[in-house]
Amino acid sequence: MTESAILRPPKITERHVNQLVVVYVRQSTLQQLEEHQESTRRQYALAKRARRWGWSDDQILTIDDDLGTSGASIQGRQGLQKLMQEVRCGHVGLILALELSRYARCCLDWYRLLELCAQYDTLIAENDVVYEPCDPNDRMLLGVKATMSETELHIMKQRLEDGKLAKAKRGELVFDVPRGYVWSVDEEIIKDPDAQVRRVIELIFEVFERRRTIGGVCRYLEAHDIKLPHRRDSFGHLAHLGPLEWHKATNSAVSNLLRHPIYAGAYVYGRRQRPSNAGFGSRGEPGRVRVDQGQWLVLLKANHPAYIDWKTYERNVEQLEDNKPAVKGYAQNGQALLGGLVLCGGCGWRMSLHYKDPQTWRYECENYKTKAKDGCRSFSGMSLDELIETLVLQALEPAAIEMSLRVIEEAEKEREKLRELWEQKLERARYRAQRAFEQYDAVDPRNRLVAQTLEDRWQEALEEEERIRRDYARQKAEWQTPLPGEQAEEIRRLAQDLPVLWHAEETLPKERQEIVRAIVDEIHAQVEGETERLRVEVHWAGGDRTAAIVQRPVQSWKQLSYYDELVDRISRLFEAGKSDAQISERLNEQGYRTAEARPFTRAALTSLRYNLGLKRAQSSKPTDLLNLAEDEWTTDQLAERLQMPRASLYNWIRSQKVNAEKRAAQKRKIWVITADQAELQRLEALREQGTSR
Repeated sequence: MTESAILRPPKITERHVNQLVVVYVRQSTLQQLEEHQESTRRQYALAKRARRWGWSDDQILTIDDDLGTSGASIQGRQGLQKLMQEVRCGHVGLILALELSRYARCCLDWYRLLELCAQYDTLIAENDVVYEPCDPNDRMLLGVKATMSETELHIMKQRLEDGKLAKAKRGELVFDVPRGYVWSVDEEIIKDPDAQVRRVIELIFEVFERRRTIGGVCRYLEAHDIKLPHRRDSFGHLAHLGPLEWHKATNSAVSNLLRHPIYAGAYVYGRRQRPSNAGFGSRGEPGRVRVDQGQWLVLLKANHPAYIDWKTYERNVEQLEDNKPAVKGYAQNGQALLGGLVLCGGCGWRMSLHYKDPQTWRYECENYKTKAKDGCRSFSGMSLDELIETLVLQALEPAAIEMSLRVIEEAEKEREKLRELWEQKLERARYRAQRAFEQYDAVDPRNRLVAQTLEDRWQEALEEEERIRRDYARQKAEWQTPLPGEQAEEIRRLAQDLPVLWHAEETLPKERQEIVRAIVDEIHAQVEGETERLRVEVHWAGGDRTAAIVQRPVQSWKQLSYYDELVDRISRLFEAGKSDAQISERLNEQGYRTAEARPFTRAALTSLRYNLGLKRAQSSKPTDLLNLAEDEWTTDQLAERLQMPRASLYNWIRSQKVNAEKRAAQKRKIWVITADQAELQRLEALREQGTSR
């Protein structure tokens, strides 16, 4: 018997020695690789133990792909997956690690490895202890140790989390702060020392206050060539600030900035947490999700200098939530005024907006489609929009002039802020150009390789400065003409007639929608049965409410709640001999409307009258209505009496050879000629004279 056979544990047989031995090496973090190198050396030294047990160097396979990788999951662990693949090949007699926790700290992954080793008769060793997976006692012991390894990981994590939480509650936990903030040397959060960085952050909040959408902020920044600051490789610490870079504003970057409470002066810990239902030991590290403010672990208000106050922060977050499609929303393209504002009075759900064409739209409850709840309806939106438009104009009328003056003032302030930002950008470009020149000037001219590179950098800095100078000059040219006094006076004058501004062609539908959203929180609307009556309750910003009834279009006259009353009124006016035009005028004066919710016209009244069976008696001729006297004749009658053409009789009328006048009959005017017996004899003689010629 050889010396190695005497030294190795009895569970290792010649069959195992004739196969490979795999030495598995793992450290959980890169920090452990740097600071705990002794553990790494001990794991690599396990190859010596394999040699003492009888394996040759060409039979020893060391797998160290998982250095710096946690054992909480198999995901991302190329080394463990490689180890399991080698076992599946059936040529591994022993796997060797410093301790069992090196293989896995998750029972699910551990038992997977255990089953593979049992299937292919591969031994498992930790340090100098060897286990046989097929042996029930060893299998039980391996299971207990795996559970202990998993529990140990949980305890270590919990201990670290408790320590971080305790430090965070004191406001002393240092973390990576977002753009616009840095840590001071005393480990306090302060604003970025760069004035341009601070100005850009302030501008973003100011623009959002006006535009109310992330997209609107990004478009504004892009239009004015304003980029977001970013400090690279600094961890936000004042003692070693990284280089300042400027990146294009994206929706996600602006959203994170607007949602972060640090800009309101709050120290926060635990905004993102792992889901509680993920459980410990699940495959993969569960991702963190954003939780509601009430679930934050630490919230210390007024902890450091703020860019906005806390009320503004809450208002911004509320607006961002309202901008989501499923809720209130923001002003969009289209003529509809109330998209996202209307709630179903039956179920309380927000009603969706549907366009039939650009000028026709409907508000519809989702439960109306599915018939899930009674009382939910779909209705045409034009009448409701007209009502809200009237109420909004009435509400804004007292404040119209004040709003216009505020707009003028804010426009001037915005120009001043942009001017300051351009000055800072130009100053930074000058500094870079000057620094590049000083570096070029300090180099030995004979060192052409270095001098040429520095000269190129100086030239690039000068070109960048010139580009910014040109852009600034072009921008100043656009600002050259501020609002003149007469233009301001014109705005003041127009503000007194807000309806004119509201309906002006220059006023976009989106601008009207934004005005409504500024003063209206939501609108509850419910149809009364199948009738035309739409009950509306407007919830104004500030808490006031206004109730109203508006008529919606319906498909049938009989759906009108006042149908019987309307029929009775039309019948009475018809029997009184009123014309259709007169009846229509009287109904409009009394507030009646058609089924389409429009004022009555003669054509609409005539159609309804025919449907009701109210028909007028038609006279055969208009002349039957003249009530002629005994000596009065129409042109037809007199032409027949004198046996002469009507055209000749009309010539007599024009030449005033007869006594004639026009009289009205059924909206027509008819000539009536007066002729007694003597006059008839004169006209007969006159006719004979004309015939003899």
